[in-house]
Amino acid sequence: KVIFMRRELSEVLTSQKKMLERRGEPDETTDERMLEIWADHLWRVDYLFRHADHLEHLELLYKEVVENPLKQARRMADFLGRNLDPNAMAAAVDGQLYRNRG
Repeated sequence: KVIFMRRELSEVLTSQKKMLERRGEPDETTDERMLEIWADHLWRVDYLFRHADHLEHLELLYKEVVENPLKQARRMADFLGRNLDPNAMAAAVDGQLYRNRG
């Protein structure tokens, strides 16, 4: 079972650029190239999910997890079929960390 979280690529790019800047690391890949790399990766992930019968997956949207963590935690717990505590899972989500919105 795979839980796959999607986030708008523009948000990922902005977040990554800020992280590299904070670390003092060079940003040597153009935005256009990075978006191509990520789009290709997502295509491969989608292909795998469509063709790998041995995999079950649940797709979550990052924005929805931040906006309604309890609902999404319940989805995860149901998907995994385990005795998990959705309230504790939802409590781990810090909406203030969602700074780079698309």
